[in-house]
Amino acid sequence: MRDGPIRATIKSAAMLRFYIDLWLWRLWRRVRGLPPRFDVQGSCEGCGQCCETPTLQVPYVLLRYPPILNIFLWWQRIVNGFDFVRADIARHELVFTCTHYDRVSKECDSYATRPGMCRDYPINLRYAERAQLFDECSFVLVDRLEVRLDTALHAAGLPPEKIAEIKQRLAQKRYDDGHGL
Repeated sequence: MRDGPIRATIKSAAMLRFYIDLWLWRLWRRVRGLPPRFDVQGSCEGCGQCCETPTLQVPYVLLRYPPILNIFLWWQRIVNGFDFVRADIARHELVFTCTHYDRVSKECDSYATRPGMCRDYPINLRYAERAQLFDECSFVLVDRLEVRLDTALHAAGLPPEKIAEIKQRLAQKRYDDGHGL
């Protein structure tokens, strides 16, 4: 489904709005002293997972009010070419398939007019509370908090077994907190 001139124009206006919002949000975070949680390392090797199943983290209110959700899903379908697959309520995510992505050639038929979220991936994950890459993705996310914790634990002179135990307990707590157990 290649973009025609009307859709390309709409997407250009939406992209301008996306970048203005993104710039303001990241500026607000910098001013408040809230650095990104993760560093992104690596480069794209073209696995296509992010294109096959684009996933958007959305505000809770969007998931709770069907009329608002329906308008949002309509926009994603008509403008971005994203077909809704499912909602992950616990993670506040909507999962789609992209009609522009060709699974055989692993290319986007509307690459020049792709949405801002596609252009900003995986940089947008730097600010997520719990970022997760697709399994096949060649990028790596380095948790700045884990690096700081590692440095502090080693500076405390703890034996390796104790460091491993502390990290395992923290990982289990994060897992439990993330899954509502």
